[in-house]
Amino acid sequence: PVAEFSLSFERQGADGEFRTEHRHGRDVRDAGGRFACEGMHAGEWRVRVGSKDHVHWRGGVSLAPGGTAELDVVLHAGSRIEGTVALPDGTPVAGAAIHIRLVPRPLPGERTNFDTHTEEDGAFVAAGMEGGSYQIEATHPDCYAEGTEGKAKVDVSAAGVVSVGLVLRPAGRVLGRVHGLGFVQPGEDIWIVRFTPIAADSGRAEAIAVPGTERASPGPPFECWTDAQGTFHRDSVRPGKYRLELVHKRSVEDPERPGGKWVVVPDDSGPLGEVEIRAGELAFFEGEAP
Repeated sequence: PVAEFSLSFERQGADGEFRTEHRHGRDVRDAGGRFACEGMHAGEWRVRVGSKDHVHWRGGVSLAPGGTAELDVVLHAGSRIEGTVALPDGTPVAGAAIHIRLVPRPLPGERTNFDTHTEEDGAFVAAGMEGGSYQIEATHPDCYAEGTEGKAKVDVSAAGVVSVGLVLRPAGRVLGRVHGLGFVQPGEDIWIVRFTPIAADSGRAEAIAVPGTERASPGPPFECWTDAQGTFHRDSVRPGKYRLELVHKRSVEDPERPGGKWVVVPDDSGPLGEVEIRAGELAFFEGEAP
């Protein structure tokens, strides 16, 4: 018996369409794999039984007024993805989040979440998949991915096992505050801190370059939203120096866009300063609004 599983139900309406009946859906824990649902309307139903380690089961059932229907559900193991996440020197990364998505995306109502995490030895297992192509990505608040090292695309058969190895690198974090923002009206104003990597001096880098130890090129810019007090925080930051810029955006009405659009307020936008991020450290930044 499968002791832990979830149930969801859809009932056919007078128009012939099936709609979810949330009040009957539930998570079940039963050593014998048993479940019962009472007080259901007569008619046609679609039933889905899900388990994180099995392919989800889908079936239909007809309920007569005052009647009882019995289901004997068999869940199949399906495909598995087994993998590891480690630092470049082979040190395992524990607690990394593993995001797995079917490519292309499944149809509405199909299973979309195969997420899991790594154990202390950096290993992870995702099971209960149907055959197809899957995109895998590993993330961790103390790490970042260089290029495609933290990602993989794999093809699995209907009952196969695929192994992957992903690599993350030590990252830093940043915590900062911008003073002098003034009052921010929720929903009308947003303040954004834009981080632009500063490339290392090319002449110096060439002078000390040793094969196999060349400095990686700077990564792409990224942005952090501040709260009403000007505080911002970011994990998984690639080590290096960054130039910070404050961007103030305001929501304005636009007859061509329902809900309006965001425009930059130039007078409130401008440079903030620089910050250096080191691997394994939390960097602090304080600056004044332009």
